[in-house]
Amino acid sequence: MVPEGRQGRRALGVWAALVLLAGIVACTAGQTQRGPPASPGQMVTGFTERLPDRPGFEVFLRNNAEHRVSITSISIFDCVNLAVWCRTRELDVVLEPGQVRRMVVVEPEDPIQRWNYRWRWTHERGVAARARPSAGQPAPAPILVDEGTEPGEEYLLYLDPRGRFVNLVIHPQGVAELGQGDWSAEQVANLTRIFYRSFQDDFDFVLLALADREAGSDGGRAYRTSRAAEGLGLSGGDRTEFFGSRGRLRAALMHSSHAGLNGHLPLHEVAHTWGQYILPGTDLRGHWGFAGVGGLLGGWDPGTLEAVEGGLWTAREGDWPGPFNLSGPRRTLRPFAPLELYLMGLLPADSVPPVEVPRDAEWVNFREGTFRASAIDTVTAADLVAEHGPRIPAYPEAPTTFRGAYVVVSSAPLDGATRNRIDEDVEDLTRTASRKHRWYLNFWEATDGRGRLVMDGLTDALLPSATQESRERDQG
Repeated sequence: MVPEGRQGRRALGVWAALVLLAGIVACTAGQTQRGPPASPGQMVTGFTERLPDRPGFEVFLRNNAEHRVSITSISIFDCVNLAVWCRTRELDVVLEPGQVRRMVVVEPEDPIQRWNYRWRWTHERGVAARARPSAGQPAPAPILVDEGTEPGEEYLLYLDPRGRFVNLVIHPQGVAELGQGDWSAEQVANLTRIFYRSFQDDFDFVLLALADREAGSDGGRAYRTSRAAEGLGLSGGDRTEFFGSRGRLRAALMHSSHAGLNGHLPLHEVAHTWGQYILPGTDLRGHWGFAGVGGLLGGWDPGTLEAVEGGLWTAREGDWPGPFNLSGPRRTLRPFAPLELYLMGLLPADSVPPVEVPRDAEWVNFREGTFRASAIDTVTAADLVAEHGPRIPAYPEAPTTFRGAYVVVSSAPLDGATRNRIDEDVEDLTRTASRKHRWYLNFWEATDGRGRLVMDGLTDALLPSATQESRERDQG
């Protein structure tokens, strides 16, 4: 149990050090006594100390090796109620042999609620190169492809010449408004319309994200612009023109921070293109809720439902000790569920196992994954086809490759280090091989190799007018 109350929160540093670091392999014998005793096997030891005057704790790392160690990132997993947010902080820190350094201060966003944190880091030998380009690999100069000069619509649109993303620079006030996280369709459409002024209508998704340093909130949202297929229970008309597309765009996706690209968030938002509006008994804004789907749109894992005393039920998500998440994964290495793959057109209906759906479900003890339900219904793929019709186009005629464009929004042009990192992260999300960041799956892995997400080739997708204007600027 996580300590409650002010006294419990002040004790979080001790709890974090004893419990959260239990799974972290300790390091070689150190040159300093600060922190827990080190054991052989690794270069870096992490430990925490509680803040003396308020809830929270400080995160420290210690280099026990006889050479320099570079710390490249720290991820903080902030668990409040049902939500789990991963805040990844890219670093450029070198620890000398024996050096101990405070890396970050962690405080609860809402000190009233029960909360806890887990954290981990990545490091490498030598001098950090991830957050700062080396002398031999400088970031290529961005290409200015569009400049808005109308009053109230001033912006700059830069294309990274490697072709994996663009940087949309807008007024700081506009970035601050987006950083609040409560986006409207109009706000997002204003950004995608700028993108389409310079690029062809070649994309299934336009994914927008605030640069890390601009982010003031966590999360994402999907704006479906057209029906991706028939037979999915989807409603609504064609909104592609409203978002600047001329008919191809499936969805506009918004992230509060580029850091979300290294988590499950892009896969979660992409999944909203096709669902969830096919199962009965849920009103969680397109999530599986209490249904036993166990996918990237939430729900508990099939096979974990158990009856308990008093007519109650309990279920869990994998090996997670406690509740399942109604609207998204708590585990990091979670793939698309078979039902989600069916909705995406990557799996035939007869390959989707039956799904257990509680009726009139409500939490009794969410920390233990215990809920009340009037009944448990079993829904088969045949039931869904009978109610909504077959998926059209159906597997295997449905598309398996989807093309996306990544737009990073900031109040100033991105520096070379940031552009190098973004380029690497986009490549990692879309590669047809295992992801380098092993805390999460990329699109290819999450579909079990059935689907592919392409997010490169932006230089070839420029409109001829934008290409000519950029050439004239370079010559001028």
